[in-house]
Amino acid sequence: MVAWPVSLPIEVVQDGTGIVRLTPPPIRTDMEDGPGRARRRSTTTWSDVNVRLKLTHAEFLTFQAFHRDTLNHGASRFTMPVWKPGVSAPYPEKTVMLIDEPQVDDVIAWVYVTLPLRARDY
Repeated sequence: MVAWPVSLPIEVVQDGTGIVRLTPPPIRTDMEDGPGRARRRSTTTWSDVNVRLKLTHAEFLTFQAFHRDTLNHGASRFTMPVWKPGVSAPYPEKTVMLIDEPQVDDVIAWVYVTLPLRARDY
């Protein structure tokens, strides 16, 4: 399993970091008569977590190469220590995958990513 580069920070900036969605929305089925039916998608529940990192220019270049070359443009899973509310460093190591393309602020190398994590782990 690919690991988060040790040269990149794992300390997240609290502002902009946190749980986006506790569980995926239920599957809804409309019925011909009466109320619709709703059921959960899976017995395994995943939470989406936003992570905001502040990177130096050199760290951003490392992240860019990691995303492009190692993760095949973000398509592969990897392990990294993940911030969790109420837990101080060292953070628990989790297997994660980027949900969307990382967003970068041009002024400073701020990187915003969303990671899916099992709800029991978060």
